[in-house]
Amino acid sequence: MHNDTLQALFRAAETFWREHKAHRVLAFARGLGYPQFQGGLGILPGDWSEIIRGFTSNGYVFTQRFYLLQRMLGHMLEEDVPQADLRLEYRRINQEIRYHVYHRLVELIALARVVDVPTPEHGTRHTLHVLDLAVNAAWRNRNIGKWLLRRIINDATMAGYREVIAFPTSRQAEALILFGQQGFVEQNYRGYTLEKELML
Repeated sequence: MHNDTLQALFRAAETFWREHKAHRVLAFARGLGYPQFQGGLGILPGDWSEIIRGFTSNGYVFTQRFYLLQRMLGHMLEEDVPQADLRLEYRRINQEIRYHVYHRLVELIALARVVDVPTPEHGTRHTLHVLDLAVNAAWRNRNIGKWLLRRIINDATMAGYREVIAFPTSRQAEALILFGQQGFVEQNYRGYTLEKELML
């Protein structure tokens, strides 16, 4: 894209946002659908060098780094339930699968969400994307995250997926360790959230 055109687009967008009393702009934030909608298969912002330069030259700063982690499937993993009074519930809603872990049937202590990544080949299951995986702070360091992630891997393997991917951030040190321990490998990928405060 020509630099003059890019600058004009930024000026027009920021004028519009100021008119609507926006104070802050986020680009490529996870809460806004990135990188879930891409699933590592489309054009990634790390490949958009000119676009990223356009953001930074217009005052946007990097606030978060994403990693793309991938695990190829094919073999089941042993699942050890951390303790007897835990129950895992599984529910599919369209392309999304939700996992909830309860303590004594009432207290939600962990959850995960995964989604199918659309593929060009009709009818084939290729990639499953882990959107969220979280354990309540009071229940961490008890192998609950490990159990939940292994269940996701095994379910995906049985359903015929070829790989599972995840996009943890640089701030999620525990998640990065957990994924690494379960065979996920970092891929050559640059993903960032950028942010700018708008002066009204």
